[in-house]
Amino acid sequence: MAEVFEDTQVVPNPGPDPLEVWFEPWGMPHPLPPGEVFRVVGRSPQPGRIEVVASDGSVAVYGWPGSTLRVYNGEVLVDDFSIVFPELPPGMSTRGFVEFMFGGPGGPGRQPSQPVRPRPWWRFW
Repeated sequence: MAEVFEDTQVVPNPGPDPLEVWFEPWGMPHPLPPGEVFRVVGRSPQPGRIEVVASDGSVAVYGWPGSTLRVYNGEVLVDDFSIVFPELPPGMSTRGFVEFMFGGPGGPGRQPSQPVRPRPWWRFW
C-alpha cells in the first residue's frame, strides 16, 4: 500500500466578526463565525504541508500538489475538497501559483462574501 502523507492545521477566529477563509487552489470561501475554529486536514501520496496565510481580514489556506483537503468545524465536515490538486511548474508553491494566475485568493476583483442582489435583466447593460 502506498504511503500517505497527512498535515493538519487549525484556523481560529478570535475576532468579533465572521472571518472569510479561502481554500486554494479550489477557489472556495467559507465564513468562520467568531470564536470558532476550522480544522483542516490535508492528505496526499506526496510529502507537503498546508500553508495558512492571514491578510486583509481574511485567511487563505493552500493545499500542496497531490493533496486533498477536508475542513471541519468541531466534528462537522464543512467541505471535502476531494479533487486532487495537480502538479505545479518546478519551483513554484501553491501560493505563488494562485497569486501569479489569479492575483491571490478568490481571483481578481474578489469581494468579501455578500448576498447577491438580483437585478432586473434590463439593468445588465
